[in-house]
Amino acid sequence: MITHFRHQFVLGLNRALYGRRREPYRIEGHTLRYLPGTRPVRLRYTHSRNGIARYHALQVVWPGILMTAMCGQTGHVVAFEPDPYAREVLAKNLNLNPSIKRPAVEVRACADEIGEVTLFSRGGNSQSSLARSAVEFSSAHKFEEIRVPLVTLDS
Repeated sequence: MITHFRHQFVLGLNRALYGRRREPYRIEGHTLRYLPGTRPVRLRYTHSRNGIARYHALQVVWPGILMTAMCGQTGHVVAFEPDPYAREVLAKNLNLNPSIKRPAVEVRACADEIGEVTLFSRGGNSQSSLARSAVEFSSAHKFEEIRVPLVTLDS
């Protein structure tokens, strides 16, 4: 409960601090903007003993935006995002960054074989997983089962 409170506290601070400007993230000479709480993970904080910094680092990663910024206008990025909630946030974050070329967003998961799998979604946050055991650790947060197609990179 305390960690959830800390996480919500940090998100509230970010919303107040960044407001309409949105949360910045600088990479490869670009300043990208994200909805508060959805910018890429700052890896230097993942093992922090400071609870606020650590949970701030556990926020959602949107690699499609990062890769698109790094590839520039001539590159081509394909983002695989099977979670409908995460895709909605991804679209909003892409709209905040009109200067970058939009990636192609695939509504499927990428694996080593073609088929179908169950995605255990936590509303699009970083705890969504294709492994049920990864989302069952806390009964306080429910998950939704979503069937998604699997594709290989070759297909």
